[in-house]
Amino acid sequence: MAARETVSNFLFGVAVISLVVIAGLTVRRELFSSGRAVNPSIPREQRRITNWRTYTENGHRVGPDSAVVTIVEFEDFECPVCGVFNRGPFRSIVSKYPGQVAVVYKHWPLTIHRLAYPAARAAECAAAQGRFQEYRQLLYDKQDSIGLKPFEDFAASAGVADLRAFKACNTTPGPVPLIESDISEAKSLEAHGTPTILVNGLMLVGAPSGADLDRYITEALASGPKN
Repeated sequence: MAARETVSNFLFGVAVISLVVIAGLTVRRELFSSGRAVNPSIPREQRRITNWRTYTENGHRVGPDSAVVTIVEFEDFECPVCGVFNRGPFRSIVSKYPGQVAVVYKHWPLTIHRLAYPAARAAECAAAQGRFQEYRQLLYDKQDSIGLKPFEDFAASAGVADLRAFKACNTTPGPVPLIESDISEAKSLEAHGTPTILVNGLMLVGAPSGADLDRYITEALASGPKN
């Protein structure tokens, strides 16, 4: 009996340890695949991109074509760090540098986020009625409601005029070409999480603080649009 009890206790201990390890790996994957580092204000990777202008040609642009600095953000509406970044330091960046800075928003719904692609699809349906920016910001402002609140409700709050057309668009099956194109671009950068940000030729993986973002923009303004 004692030997059997010892074996039983041993097996139970192994099972508990295995569960702890699996849970730890799952948490780690979520943290790093979604772009969430230990300190989300410190980008986990920085490097220069020589063909950065290619990534400014398509997407949802806010700001003038003549802007000296163009920021590209590859975003995931279910990514926690994307939410913090877009509710905070990134929200008013264009208005802070009128005429000098433009932003191009691109989709990168990560496969670990079940509702990221549907949210991106809904944002494109809002874009079809000229309400992309309002819709995307509302998704971040109410990020904890994604999956609990119908996308049509977000559309109504974002000022989408024809909700019937929005619903028809949002229930169309299959991939969305623009989203698929954005995903391909993100993969071509060999980035490792969201948000991935380009400030002219500087690529950042992870969300910078407001102070760091200001510094990157100031440096890019000083360097001029050719760098």
